[in-house]
Amino acid sequence: DEISITWLGHASFLIRLGNQNILTDPYLSKTAGPFGIGPSRYVPSGIQVSNLPKINSILISHNHYDHLDSKTLIKIKNKGDIKVICPLKLSKTIQNFGYRNVYELDWYESKKILNSEIIAMPAYHWSRRLGQKYNSTLWNGYTLNYKKTKIYFSGDTAFGPMFKGIGNKYGPFDLTIIPI
Repeated sequence: DEISITWLGHASFLIRLGNQNILTDPYLSKTAGPFGIGPSRYVPSGIQVSNLPKINSILISHNHYDHLDSKTLIKIKNKGDIKVICPLKLSKTIQNFGYRNVYELDWYESKKILNSEIIAMPAYHWSRRLGQKYNSTLWNGYTLNYKKTKIYFSGDTAFGPMFKGIGNKYGPFDLTIIPI
């Protein structure tokens, strides 16, 4: 199909829109975190990094290790060609993994990539990695608009009134992905 979505475990999804492959919150390793500490998967990833198709874009919702898995991001090939969309103040972290085309989005900002428009959406969450202060980077959900199809990826979020506002302004959605 021209549009397909495959769940890879946790908040990782492989979204195919036409000839582009978008990966959300890639966490395909056994343990997310430095030195083997941090969240561990209960079951293996649905796919190994080496078996991923060519990735065109990556959406990062926030900087928690199980959503911004450095081991997975380092192993992905083609880093120079991949466009990474991330929340504010997170681009340097991602660039340290070898990615050059990194775009930070504040809530409601958008970026066009190939035939898609990606818009950052608010989420109720928080951020922190070792060595960082709490909430020193933003956290996002995203809408993806491709031709006449609208997809909403909530990122990691609690329930809140922002869902109604997102639906009213950017919906209706053909598919919503609420991973956690």
